[in-house]
Amino acid sequence: NRHITTLSAICRRATEIWGVEVGEWKLTKHKQEEPQGREVFLEQDQARELVATIIPHARPILLIELATGLRKANIHDLTWERVSLDLGRIVLIQKGGRPHTATLPPWACQVLALLEPEPARRSGPVFRFGNPAVPCDCAACTSPAKKGQAIASTRRAFATAARNIGVPTLRFHDLRHTFASW
Repeated sequence: NRHITTLSAICRRATEIWGVEVGEWKLTKHKQEEPQGREVFLEQDQARELVATIIPHARPILLIELATGLRKANIHDLTWERVSLDLGRIVLIQKGGRPHTATLPPWACQVLALLEPEPARRSGPVFRFGNPAVPCDCAACTSPAKKGQAIASTRRAFATAARNIGVPTLRFHDLRHTFASW
């Protein structure tokens, strides 16, 4: 259907701009039935196994994703300025400048509070390499150059953990489906 839609746009443009005769045909007549969308979500025991299997510095990221269903970019770019543990909320700015509030269950507030126990020090990225509250001895967490930097991606760690639990086609976005199905 993508190719047919492109062809339709080319034909319409050729007629409008260059006056080329393309014959009569209707896009709707040629469109084919689309396959059903891919919808994957985890059962609770699979999610527990995924969290237990992934590298330690990525565990809090998965837990907050499962608690909120936020998009991957929102989770990875999350800063303490957007988190209110007192109110149990994360407030994000969506496209168009609209605010979006994600409610945190009490256990998610506890996970975040453990990441930075001192409220006065809660600024900057929530998820960072070398966090003393997250015992991880991977190369990134032990590297002095990366210590304190935001964790920008968990792609490889996530893919490895998904493969280890027997769901190799699992994508990070599928955790949004998991949140919605739960």
